[in-house]
Amino acid sequence: MKRIPFLVMLLVTVLAVLAAPSAADEKSQVPGTAASASDGSWSPLAVGASPLLHTYASAFDPSRRAMLVFGGSDRQNYQNRTLALHLSDPSSWAYLDTTGTPPPPRRQVKGIYDPLRDRMIVFGGFDDTYFNDVWALSLGRKLKWTQLFPAGPAPAPRAGHAVIYDPISDRMILFGGYDGVSLPTPRRNDVWALSLSGTPAWTEIVPAGPAPGRRSGHSAAYDSLRRRMVIFGGGDTNSLNEVWALSLAGAPAWTRLDAAGTPPTTRNEQSAVYDERRDRLVIFGGVTDDDRYLGDVWALPLAEERWIKLEPAGYPPYPRWGHGAIYDPPGDRMIVFGGIQNADTWALTWDRQANREPDCGQAFAVLPTHWHPKKLGAIGIEGVTDADGDPLTIIALDVTQDEPTTGKGDKTCPDAVIQSGVALLRNEQMSHGNGRVYRVSFTAEDGHGGSCRGQVPVCVPPKGSETCVDDNQVFGSLGPCPVRRPQGG
Repeated sequence: MKRIPFLVMLLVTVLAVLAAPSAADEKSQVPGTAASASDGSWSPLAVGASPLLHTYASAFDPSRRAMLVFGGSDRQNYQNRTLALHLSDPSSWAYLDTTGTPPPPRRQVKGIYDPLRDRMIVFGGFDDTYFNDVWALSLGRKLKWTQLFPAGPAPAPRAGHAVIYDPISDRMILFGGYDGVSLPTPRRNDVWALSLSGTPAWTEIVPAGPAPGRRSGHSAAYDSLRRRMVIFGGGDTNSLNEVWALSLAGAPAWTRLDAAGTPPTTRNEQSAVYDERRDRLVIFGGVTDDDRYLGDVWALPLAEERWIKLEPAGYPPYPRWGHGAIYDPPGDRMIVFGGIQNADTWALTWDRQANREPDCGQAFAVLPTHWHPKKLGAIGIEGVTDADGDPLTIIALDVTQDEPTTGKGDKTCPDAVIQSGVALLRNEQMSHGNGRVYRVSFTAEDGHGGSCRGQVPVCVPPKGSETCVDDNQVFGSLGPCPVRRPQGG
């Protein structure tokens, strides 16, 4: 497989960064910089050497705050390597050193991030033949590719399709694509669901209502507020600028969104993301039927269904198609990478500053008002702060203690449980010893991708005392508990 020389990649990236004027120059060079904050501002990301790549699979990994990329084409060869753009400061591209046998090289492949199993799922694509295989890349300690063999009849091989992850039903939804054989045109408009829990299985979905026509090169996003798949554009014999929504709650049904306002130009191979803060679909770029590359940005607020052309401040990216885009919630921005003839990475940042992480450094435990002896009581955690004022969700992860779960005179086990993210600790006051010190480990999440981890101590003093002495030993409070032998056994 032919590789792009490092110096070529570096030169392309450096030129893209140098092409962007300073903030002081932008207003004199770019018309429309007085646009509202919701239009956003373009800026290149200085992420080192990145490959020339298009029509790849991309997904956002929120646990690592990374854009994952698999496959695609560098205009000379089809690829099967995996990259990650880590969006923490400083941002950087990295090829992932994966194990296992990777999928064969391909372009026009699509993928999702599976949060419950911490993996990337990719389906389909093209390497002069069409694929309908399913692959999973585990993202834990071992980065390992595994081919999945779902039960049930499989969708026809295809490329240029669209997929989203449905988190409520834990499944991947697939729509459309180019199969090279269908008549009267070699495109499809079928819908399939791949269940991801247990043994994966394919199921064809036949939604109610008039359906979108056959197409490929369309883009899709998951509307989490209404639980539906929203698709835009693509084409059959001609490019389209339609918007359709597939409801995923209850019986699936198609609805065409007849949005008001002037719509975007008909196009193929654009990107689309769901901007969850503003409840809108945002599309960028694409290519027209007369082979004109596009670099415009459009927003469709889904509550009012009216097209708005955005005029972001800053020097814009070059027009392109075949790129990928993800929404980065902590940074409140759309990240765009690559595309035909491009090896650069850009951020379209909206009016919220980069999300600030919560601070767990001053956390403390709050004991139950009535904590009965030898009974479990729920422990609260307070003192976690967030500079952005975001409401926080605090989840207990683990509980340890400084003495064995079954010490002298102790016949109860386990000494703690975690229920629905809340730690319940046993108030086990002994008449001897120096007390027990629990340590409750927790995470605090701000709902925008920011989180922190901390640990709070909880003292259970011996009878007749109000203090504990930490023995600085670590025993698991949650078990496992020793098996007690019956007397005389």
